[in-house]
Amino acid sequence: MATRRLPTFAANLDHKYNLVLDGETFTLEWHYNARADRWTVHLFDAAGNAVRHGVRLVNYTDLLRRVALATKPPGSLDMVDTTGAETEPTAATLGSQTQLRYVEA
Repeated sequence: MATRRLPTFAANLDHKYNLVLDGETFTLEWHYNARADRWTVHLFDAAGNAVRHGVRLVNYTDLLRRVALATKPPGSLDMVDTTGAETEPTAATLGSQTQLRYVEA
């Protein structure tokens, strides 16, 4: 099981990119809510169907755990605080202190 750090672009408050997870192509779309100072993501399969939509990023919670779709990536997707300080992903911490990772199945 390999663990991959996924790209984050904190300077671009709303952005999306394609990525390959366990051999399948997905689109990850990021949105920043300035009022809450929090990030949400949407994950789409190669056909553009939502796998997970509007999920708020919090540390150490598998974003794919409750998804029953056959098109979801088989691994786990979660935020981690690389400093050990339990810092949540905000505009100031995304990509530096907090990172999105994918653990392959």
